[in-house]
Amino acid sequence: MSFADSVRTLANQIEERRKHVQTEEACKQALILPFVALLGFDVWNPAEVIPEYKAGWAKATEKIDYALQIARRLAIFVEAKGPNETLANYDPQLAKYFNSTPDVKFAIITNGIQYRFFTDLQERNMLDKKPFFEFDFEQFTDSDIAVLERFRKEVFNVEGLVSYAEDLVFLSTLKNLFKNLLRDPSDEFTRFAVSAAELVEGRVTQKVIDRFKPLVKESISAAILEIVGQSFLQTTPVPPPETTSTVTTEEAGESSEEVPTSRVVTTDEELKIFDLITQMVSEHVPEPGKLRYQDTERYFSVLYAKTTGWFARMVIQRGDKRMVGFRLPLERVRELAPGFQVDEPPTWIGTSRIYFSAPEDLLPLRDLFIAAVREVV
Repeated sequence: MSFADSVRTLANQIEERRKHVQTEEACKQALILPFVALLGFDVWNPAEVIPEYKAGWAKATEKIDYALQIARRLAIFVEAKGPNETLANYDPQLAKYFNSTPDVKFAIITNGIQYRFFTDLQERNMLDKKPFFEFDFEQFTDSDIAVLERFRKEVFNVEGLVSYAEDLVFLSTLKNLFKNLLRDPSDEFTRFAVSAAELVEGRVTQKVIDRFKPLVKESISAAILEIVGQSFLQTTPVPPPETTSTVTTEEAGESSEEVPTSRVVTTDEELKIFDLITQMVSEHVPEPGKLRYQDTERYFSVLYAKTTGWFARMVIQRGDKRMVGFRLPLERVRELAPGFQVDEPPTWIGTSRIYFSAPEDLLPLRDLFIAAVREVV
């Protein structure tokens, strides 16, 4: 199973478990330790995962919940909170542990669902006030998974990660800048645009700025739409991203290795199935625009609003063997899918599934898909 699929599997497990998690200790056991294991650490080995670690000059009673080690060297602090805690309230507590231990460059605070990643970009050995990365198991993207994968024990590299964390901060700052410019171009940007385009002769006065600011805003939107449209219409194949990356682990005393990145190709048939399902259920969700799909090496999911909000999970194999899994009870699916073969699938595909031969076979199952999406809305 690829790392991305492992993340999605854990997300599904967390969704099921969190309803039973009421205390911090339960959160550690059911939600946080599986995350630590996801990163490749042996949670049963105290040489890798040290619980209740006394950090630096902190008081004897002040201990970080977990210190993660690689090759006997401290790598990451993990501070755990209850499943309903607001993490930002505890950032100063995490800073105390981090600032007292110069050997550690990364610290995480989590409630088992949200994870806030910190380092010391602003001042050496002092925890930054803002996280450089946040991961939410209720809503994440493929890009979020790619960032998270860099923290796997097998590829952990301190210097590379610090540099990458800095890039993430710069990227976020620039992205917010451009978003603000799109919504409301500043006078300085409007002056630059008018001057660069040589739209007027002479000095760009405030009157000129006020005249052109709405046009600058409109032109930015039009340019973005045109670029996006061209990317969809582009017929020349785009080279796939690098399938392997080599990351050294000198700080951990380990040899470098190559980490494969999976390639997932979304087929025309899968897209057709997605279109059919969205047509059937769009009138029965609050915001149809939040219907989307997620393709992985094992399955093709149709979901609503968030990554864990899947309501139909397709597996399309060679030949005519096709199946779709649901979260609905077996008897309910049998009731809504008369004439279809219905059985109990492996848990990763749902609690019930049906078999079909072609996308058109799903058309009579409108009521089934509506019931499935209502289950997650």
